[in-house]
Amino acid sequence: RGNAQTKAPSTANDRPRRPSLRLALARATGLIPFPARREIVPGILDFTLVLNRGAVFGMAAGKRAFFIAFTCVAVGLGMWMFARWTTRRDTTLHAAIGLVLSGGLGNLYDRLVFACVRDFIHPLPGVMLPFGWSWPWGGREVWPYVSNVADLWLLVGIGVLLVAMLKAPPPTAEARPGSPSGA
Repeated sequence: RGNAQTKAPSTANDRPRRPSLRLALARATGLIPFPARREIVPGILDFTLVLNRGAVFGMAAGKRAFFIAFTCVAVGLGMWMFARWTTRRDTTLHAAIGLVLSGGLGNLYDRLVFACVRDFIHPLPGVMLPFGWSWPWGGREVWPYVSNVADLWLLVGIGVLLVAMLKAPPPTAEARPGSPSGA
């Protein structure tokens, strides 16, 4: 980038990595934008391309098969919850489970097609914590993370599910399947 000079690699390990054919096709078709960072609303929102090969915050990078299997199981569990735990009138729960499933399927698509998740939403770029505070890892940026729309749907859906569960009345003994008085 910029002023970087090209020099002949001395060994095979020094050779720069070439982007995969899928990544090259994604860039050519516009699925992944060429500029790695674009300021949308100054100081509030940037689009910063990060190709995440791991899970949350890049943890466990390189475990693609595990994440694909985990997502498939989670989507199956979500569909089971939708069918088993909700009624026609549970529109809030339907929407919340739909958001969670949408987020999971969106990230699954990225993992299957691009072998990574394409994160790009960076809220509050460069905004630092006040009073010289820092996070336990030493970072000072208020929100150093980059995510995507699928992550947003996951978080909103989980939040709505949590609120709905906290607001729901506790089940009575008669309503619980398998309880002695509700048999």
